[in-house]
Amino acid sequence: MAGVATVRVLGVHPVKADEPVHLVEIEMLADASTVDWCSFTQPCEGRDRSYWQVPYDERPVPGRPDHWCFYFHYLDTSRPLQSFAGDLALPAETPVPPSLQFIKYEEP
Repeated sequence: MAGVATVRVLGVHPVKADEPVHLVEIEMLADASTVDWCSFTQPCEGRDRSYWQVPYDERPVPGRPDHWCFYFHYLDTSRPLQSFAGDLALPAETPVPPSLQFIKYEEP
């Protein structure tokens, strides 16, 4: 990714589903058209990178410039999320805020 980009995780929200999944909200000061969303991941020790989880259904948050959200399956909230901008600390889980409740999870 060209240029300097900063990313910060704003929220981690558990979602009711058949498998563990969280809605993750980030602030990203970067050209979103050049973002490799697969760079957001958590390594699985002893497993090939092709098995690592990556964002699902990433989208901008309406009315909040530079804010994006995505679903992430099997997120280990005790570990940082890796990204093109480096490791990202995860805040404590909170319920989905009203500003994101319009987003409905659909299984991939």
